[in-house]
Amino acid sequence: MAGLVLLGMLSTVAAFLPGFPSVLSLPRWVLLGVSGVLGLWVPTRLLHRIDRGQGPRRARLLALGTRGLAFVNLLFFLLSLAWVLVLLYQARSV
Repeated sequence: MAGLVLLGMLSTVAAFLPGFPSVLSLPRWVLLGVSGVLGLWVPTRLLHRIDRGQGPRRARLLALGTRGLAFVNLLFFLLSLAWVLVLLYQARSV
């Protein structure tokens, strides 16, 4: 879970700072998409386990924070895709 939180924080920083190097030379939009999807899937599973009494209750806040970062990453991922579509549309109409 800590690695997922770190990945979410790095990809959020990568979205805000244009000079920040991308992890493993991946494009930023790929990093945002992957961390966003994993950031929603893994903490949601953990929250379900906690609700059933099978997970540590102290991890609830960390899981909720990770999901929050995942929503931010997915938002920037979708904005990046929208920007690419706008650029492709403009290039096509020239």
